[in-house]
Amino acid sequence: MEAQFEIKKVELPNGETFAYRDVGTGSKVIVFVHGALLSSASWLQIIPKFTDKFRVVAPDLRGHGKSSYNNPVKSHDENAEDLKLFVDAIGLKKFYLVGWSMGGGISMKFTANYPEYVERLILHNSMGVQGVPRTKVEDGKPTTERITSEEDAINHPHSVFLATVIAQQDKDKIKFIQDASIYTGRAKLDGERLEASIQEWFDCRCAQRLGHLANIYNITDERSGPVEGTNEISKIKCKTLILHGEKDVIVKSEEAERIKKLIGDNAELKIFPEAGHAVVEDYPEEFVQLVTEFCST
Repeated sequence: MEAQFEIKKVELPNGETFAYRDVGTGSKVIVFVHGALLSSASWLQIIPKFTDKFRVVAPDLRGHGKSSYNNPVKSHDENAEDLKLFVDAIGLKKFYLVGWSMGGGISMKFTANYPEYVERLILHNSMGVQGVPRTKVEDGKPTTERITSEEDAINHPHSVFLATVIAQQDKDKIKFIQDASIYTGRAKLDGERLEASIQEWFDCRCAQRLGHLANIYNITDERSGPVEGTNEISKIKCKTLILHGEKDVIVKSEEAERIKKLIGDNAELKIFPEAGHAVVEDYPEEFVQLVTEFCST
């Protein structure tokens, strides 16, 4: 198993406490933001590949990992604000920002609203610019109609099922969900890696709200079912590297292509043909190489 690295904690002005890992002594800083249900532990297998050249900072988001969950998150605007309070609390002024899935959505919001902090942006299997739709279910089957209310999203069968599986600490069902959604490419977790990933899900205290947060995310200039767009995507001007799996069933590769189109000439897209929702697991060497090169120029 990868070195665990010391988990540090810092109090934020909003009453939350962020747990984080902070390793390496390089002059350049990379901040890794994990996805839904995960934590900074999801980056442990690749952190050692960066610490010779970079200082690596990886926080646990509110309600995830070892961070607090004193107040429920109402939107990813709050998660982006948490990230701002966190980097200020530990004194970061300029860094490379890597976001995975939900973390990619949060990172896009952060970059749009605090461009002076972000040297370059890396989106790893990021959620789309209009989030991840939560659709209505009729007669046990999903429809194409997007849910518009918070209550319906939180009480959606998928949200309830996920929260129940975590509450019951059902390892077999969690592995089944992971294999069917995240690891649909070349990699399948097993042994200590699998146990660590399942523990991340056990540690998540906001699971039932995550579908709602993804459903109301919209940084375009158009309305998406439940909400008007903020058009924050138009404010992302820094160089952006988009890494996505062609076999991603959570966020289709077309969403990565849409992000590239909306950011424009400053965005570079690489789609991995045999990767699912975790390029970092399916193509670890290529991931490290591409991110290192992108953050070194």
